Amino acid sequence: MGLPESTDSGDVPLDQRGESAVPPELEALLDSTRGRGPPRQLGEYRILREVGRGGMGVVYEAEQVALRRRVALKVLPSHSLFDDRQLERFRREARSAAKLHHTNIVPVYGVGEDHGVHYYAMQFIEGRGLDRVIDDLARLRKAPGAAVPADATTSCHLLLAAASTGVRAAAETHSVDETPQPLQEPLDSHRPEPETPEGFLSSGNHFRGAASMALQVAEALAYAHAERILHRDIKPSNLLLDRRGAVWVTDFGLAKDEGSEKLTLTGDILGTLAYMAPERFSGQCDARSDVYSLGLTLYEMLTLKPAFRESDRGRLMRKVVESEPPAPRKVDEHIPRDLETITLKAMAKDPAFRYPSAAALAQDLRRFLEDRPISARRSSVLERGWRWCRRKPAWAALFLVLALGTAVSSSFWWYSRREREARELVERDVCVERALQSAHRLHAEGQYSEALKRVGEALRLKRSSMDARMLRGRLLFELERLDEAASELERLTAEEPGLGEAHYLLSRIHQDRDKTKAELHQKAAERLLTDPADSFHLRSLTTVSIDEKIRLLGLGLGHNPSHLPSLRARAFAYQAILEFAAAELDAQVVLGLRPLDPSSWVLRAILRQRQERWAEALGDLNKALELSPDDPEIYALRRDVHHKLGSHQMELADAETCLTITDPSRLDRVKHLTALLCLKHFDEFEQGCLKLANDSPKLSLGVGPSRLVFERLRAGEELPEIPHTGGMVFRYVRAARGYHALLSSVGKPLAGNASRASWAPDGRHLACARGGIGDIVLEEEASGPRAAQAVLTGIHLVDVETRRSRLLTTSGKDPAWSPDGRHIAFVREPRRDEYA
Repeated sequence: MGLPESTDSGDVPLDQRGESAVPPELEALLDSTRGRGPPRQLGEYRILREVGRGGMGVVYEAEQVALRRRVALKVLPSHSLFDDRQLERFRREARSAAKLHHTNIVPVYGVGEDHGVHYYAMQFIEGRGLDRVIDDLARLRKAPGAAVPADATTSCHLLLAAASTGVRAAAETHSVDETPQPLQEPLDSHRPEPETPEGFLSSGNHFRGAASMALQVAEALAYAHAERILHRDIKPSNLLLDRRGAVWVTDFGLAKDEGSEKLTLTGDILGTLAYMAPERFSGQCDARSDVYSLGLTLYEMLTLKPAFRESDRGRLMRKVVESEPPAPRKVDEHIPRDLETITLKAMAKDPAFRYPSAAALAQDLRRFLEDRPISARRSSVLERGWRWCRRKPAWAALFLVLALGTAVSSSFWWYSRREREARELVERDVCVERALQSAHRLHAEGQYSEALKRVGEALRLKRSSMDARMLRGRLLFELERLDEAASELERLTAEEPGLGEAHYLLSRIHQDRDKTKAELHQKAAERLLTDPADSFHLRSLTTVSIDEKIRLLGLGLGHNPSHLPSLRARAFAYQAILEFAAAELDAQVVLGLRPLDPSSWVLRAILRQRQERWAEALGDLNKALELSPDDPEIYALRRDVHHKLGSHQMELADAETCLTITDPSRLDRVKHLTALLCLKHFDEFEQGCLKLANDSPKLSLGVGPSRLVFERLRAGEELPEIPHTGGMVFRYVRAARGYHALLSSVGKPLAGNASRASWAPDGRHLACARGGIGDIVLEEEASGPRAAQAVLTGIHLVDVETRRSRLLTTSGKDPAWSPDGRHIAFVREPRRDEYA
């Protein structure tokens, strides 16, 4: 993470002032970065230089020696080691950031402690702080005729990159210490260079760039809020703009995890006053507080002036609570009217009049960038007056006394009705937003069924919510309710053709249904999607080459390493070419991203099954069933693993579960018969065979009982299809019982091969070659049958009822009975003396 050379010190508690002392343990490290000593390390990181400092820590550029990659290393100041709350806040910052995996949030690589020095490592972002970009542009506007500094030109180029990228900026960011793989088919045309910085400021690109950056931050906050994390310190100095126009949210030092214990004591006010929501001063904070801070940041990006400027802390607090800054268009009349409306709604002093969530703010910013109507409406004079009254009740009371003589009754009725309607509308929107936040969180955790229930609650309150309908379509897709998903998504694209995610999901649904529709939706998705990984994933679905599929998925994952569909698809592609190590690495990433999603455990279980790692696969499937105890497909997979492990009682239990919790298929019924046969439950097996034959009179299974017995009873093999006619079933059962009788008399399993043995049509005799049943035949003695070594070649005849065996010929293989059971055909092999 790169930081500006100087950062705002306002992110410390108000009761703590003064410079942050450099930890004594780092003096040698700092000397080495200034050329006064050899390079020194902190843990596995070699310190290169200091890039910024603030109340919550000092940030250095460093190198992770083992991986040879640049990182940003945040170190806790030494004076904070004696403050338990400061130390816990530092740890919480690392935990909060590490829990978040989003394109616009700086990822955390690791946390450590070396000789009492606490630190954590993040991705190093080469860019400029948004506060420096704003300062550069403000200086340029004040002196338009002066020579243009290099910093101002750089800031213009960064902002133009964001404006040209538009709503796609967030999806095309990358780590500067990793060379990005170029697209084979670029998704964007070359961005134009600004003619002059002055011309850039007078054009609309400045405002589109500001809107694009705010959109990226709003989407990042919406994701963090869905994970139940509040940032609580959004301001320009905590936002980095990289050279591709992407914004990175940094510094979660004041982040609040709604599921963790409270660290803020009564009277503590954390954050930067000028960007703090008014309700924060009374100890209240929710997602709308972050929306307010982002609104003030957007205001400053548009006007190049802070909303509140005051050197005295007390006066600044009063301004934040009581005063309204000038409307953006009063500062600069070139600011688009819709963008001003969005900004004013986001920074409303009363949380009830703000956007109910960062996701709602992001939707309006996206509509603005796509030149579509926004949902926010401008406040009327009466509404602004009402808000003023709520902030200044004493003045409002005086005004009311003066107005009572003219219109007390009518005014009271009118205001009451408007307030009631507004309150009901706000309460409804708040309930909808809470349900959606819960649904997004459950979706991120992989709890799709529960998330779908929350979406249903939101839609009952507000059927027109596009966000809720889009999430419902994705959840139906994840739950493989494809017809319902297609219906919902088709309606969405008809109403809003610009929904790239809806086109993406429809393309995936129609891949195996309607190639024409799939291709149309794929083209629309590639044009509209914000994440290139989605586009590359779609392209991979249309290629039959495994190598090309892996290449395309790799390109997409280069842009978004957390893209779940690409990770899953590449794991199966690697499995297809037996690259199990690579496949399991992708499966492990999926599991780390979605540990509560049963499909993550199933993915790894399938890979381990392919490698015959049965015990490990069983453990993964047990975990999947803990998360989804009613999924018949997981029971079917575990049933087959129990079979491979020889746990036939458990195999039977899972087979019976498959029959009871869903409408069983023929395969489920055959697998149930398999378990019965393995446990020698012949009577139940015979009844099951007859029932299957009666239920499927037209079922043509096409194999005889002899092959079924031998292929099924060999260790580790599956039960093939069974004959459906009554006579064949009875012969099969007799053959199976005879086989187990042979097994008991010989004393160990008898392995056979269907191509070297043949049952007579009556099911009583077996012709076998080259020892027939494994390396054992039965010979008759006076005392009864005994096991003996088979000859190298020859055809033997075994009577399963008398348990007698006799040699028919010493030269032959592949015996086969005639249909009438009177003859045995075989392939003659030359005797040894014929080779001479």
